[in-house]
Amino acid sequence: MKVLVLSAAVLLVAQQVSCAPPPGFIMRCMHENGVTGADAIKFAETGEASDGMKCNFKCIMMEAGVMTPEGKLLLSPMLEHVPEKIHQAFKDCVEIEPSSDLCDLAFRHNVCLREKATDFYKAMVKKRNESE
Repeated sequence: MKVLVLSAAVLLVAQQVSCAPPPGFIMRCMHENGVTGADAIKFAETGEASDGMKCNFKCIMMEAGVMTPEGKLLLSPMLEHVPEKIHQAFKDCVEIEPSSDLCDLAFRHNVCLREKATDFYKAMVKKRNESE
């Protein structure tokens, strides 16, 4: 199911928490933001995202507990479930410029991760796509 591709792209962050959100959670965020699996694939491949996709990043990060309502990015839960070889990318990407626009903040965090851990990011999308 292409919907799971979205979880690969935008739940790269959500995988970093102890309890990954259930599929209903993913669907709710997608529905609320008008996002499709094709949007996730486009972001993974090109780094381009619609406003809906940007806010979907925010929705997932907030629900996953890796971003506070004030826009603080929480490194510790991010590092719990990702390979050590990409920890530095996450450390670097937590240090992005703050913003009151949490959709933009979540988007820029994911852009940073995509750029610093490109192979990992794209592999996650591919893995989810193959498991459909």
